[in-house]
Amino acid sequence: MQLRPVMVIDDDQDIRECVADALNNEGFGVYCAENGREALDQLKGLREEELPGCIFLDMMMPVMAGPEFLEEIDLESGDVGRIPIVVTSANLEYASFSTKHVFRKIKKPFNLDQIFEEAHRFCDGPVP
Repeated sequence: MQLRPVMVIDDDQDIRECVADALNNEGFGVYCAENGREALDQLKGLREEELPGCIFLDMMMPVMAGPEFLEEIDLESGDVGRIPIVVTSANLEYASFSTKHVFRKIKKPFNLDQIFEEAHRFCDGPVP
């Protein structure tokens, strides 16, 4: 069975690469973005069958931070607007943010088992 890809949005290159490498080793395809704007641009360019099964979202980033990304996702119609989001942030109280798409909050520093658990939870199903 093929695993659905995931998306990692984090401005910290070391964290982004570490999580992406670990998820790749676990069998997931991974899209990476260093801020919310870059992630939205990528998502809008994907076909339905290419969309990630979940998004790991940092809250504090330049250009477009997590809360602004969540506001934009709330406005999206179609499949992009239905992707489950797991917030990964050192400060989970950073700002009030929509919980419509947020299924879990993981406080940094996290361990990779927490990431794997959520990736498998949302991405083990068949690719549409």
